[in-house]
Amino acid sequence: MSAIEDKELEKIVLQCAAPGAKIVGYRLEPFSSTRSGIMGNHYSLSIELEEVSSKRRTLGFFVKRLPEWSNLRDSVFDELAFYEEIKFYSHVHPDMRGSAKWSPACHFAMSDTLVLEDLRSQGYATRSSSIYDEATLSAAVTTLAHFHASSIVAERRLAKTLDRAYPEAFREKIFTDVGKGGRSTKLGFHTLELLAERFQLDGAEVPRILKRIYELVKPIAGGCNTLCHGDLWRGNILFKDSVDGPECLLVDFQMLRYASPCLDLAMLLYVHANPETRARSECLMLERYCATFREAVGEVGTDVPDCRRIMEDYRARRIVGMACAALRWPAAVVANLGDSRALESWYFGSRIETYCSLMDADRVFEATMRACLVELIDEGKRIANYEFAEH
Repeated sequence: MSAIEDKELEKIVLQCAAPGAKIVGYRLEPFSSTRSGIMGNHYSLSIELEEVSSKRRTLGFFVKRLPEWSNLRDSVFDELAFYEEIKFYSHVHPDMRGSAKWSPACHFAMSDTLVLEDLRSQGYATRSSSIYDEATLSAAVTTLAHFHASSIVAERRLAKTLDRAYPEAFREKIFTDVGKGGRSTKLGFHTLELLAERFQLDGAEVPRILKRIYELVKPIAGGCNTLCHGDLWRGNILFKDSVDGPECLLVDFQMLRYASPCLDLAMLLYVHANPETRARSECLMLERYCATFREAVGEVGTDVPDCRRIMEDYRARRIVGMACAALRWPAAVVANLGDSRALESWYFGSRIETYCSLMDADRVFEATMRACLVELIDEGKRIANYEFAEH
């Protein structure tokens, strides 16, 4: 864990303290005792200050750096994704800021380090379960709408689309034929194909679904595109409970893509809502998203779709959310994030044995995987039949 240079500390303090404050000392330590992700090392930074009045106070920050494990960086980690998040916070994020907050503030960004607002000290945390209750889901939908709307606002300010303003910033990293993320996704879909055969489902449909998703994650020609988070797993959505209901913020912007905002919406509603919640509340969540999105954009022009178009686009792209739900990592694998060798083996090795042993031991997990695959394959066939009928 390398030190932070004095000049870097001074830049941080300039943003957060009154003029004349002096740095007395600082402490950089691991953010938690267990590893919470694979795309960076996380630290807690405390800076002790002496203000002009001689009063002392401490500022706290969250620090994200490149992973220190060399084998992880060489095999699993996509270094470009880390640098793209640096670029996002340095150049894109300032253009997207508006009246509603959807992410932590960034206080310092350089080649291998991000210093962000410490949300934990404010009471923000991930939910203990990936399946959200309706109040939690509603808070996440609202924040997602503000995030997407900020793209439209930024594009109006820049007088150009974000993908043109930053042409190299938002490459597809998950549903693609190239890169480590694309390689891992292909392996995940191959595993889904094998699981479908185990469940006596039509496994041949699975690779066709992947090819279809490759097209769905591209920007819509002549349609509404925004910056999309693309990585809405439990660890990247934080909540703070209050008397008025949960407040939500998004973190970790390494998998950004420029495409239909409904891709994010589909991932959120399929990864974080069970079928019963979706059946009961999906329409309400879509209406909340539409209302918040259009209100946050402000002046509604041709660049803002109406609710009918948003709902149509959501239905056309919800198969991406279904795929994300089916690809979720088992809890036993997530618990191994601290073992770089085990993580590398899972990321690029055979996964079917792990899934089968876990399903043999846990019938609830087996039922969940089967339900995800049934829904995914049925949707793939529905889309294929619709396309065939159209032609």
